[in-house]
Amino acid sequence: MKPDDQGRFGFNVKGGADQNLPILVSRVAPNTPADTCIPRLNEGDQVLMINGRDVAGLTHDQVVKLIRASRERHPAELLLTVRPNVYVGEDVEEPDFQYIPDARHVSSKVPRSDVLSESMLLLSDGLESGATIAQFE
Repeated sequence: MKPDDQGRFGFNVKGGADQNLPILVSRVAPNTPADTCIPRLNEGDQVLMINGRDVAGLTHDQVVKLIRASRERHPAELLLTVRPNVYVGEDVEEPDFQYIPDARHVSSKVPRSDVLSESMLLLSDGLESGATIAQFE
């Protein structure tokens, strides 16, 4: 996801190695990049990786600094690998997802004649990264 005009992604995290807790999304502000990315980031999602870096063992402050540092990257982009809604009250195992900057709907950003080819590219990228396979295992 890309930051908004103020350089914010629109979510907060809690936890960290210093608190002996996993890194969890504690809040997602409405109409922010975190709220509008696909799939949407949700409260309770466990953050596993930030821009390919494993956050296990990092303190809360280190995680916040990693998120903020992604605004300085070129292009400014935040790629999260999360385990969806860790604490849902069920023992259902959920696959990990990667939040990748994306148009809300392929058809809204791509000329009609290119929708199929754009969909195939997205599918190919998902298969290469393993994100698509993990969703259906």
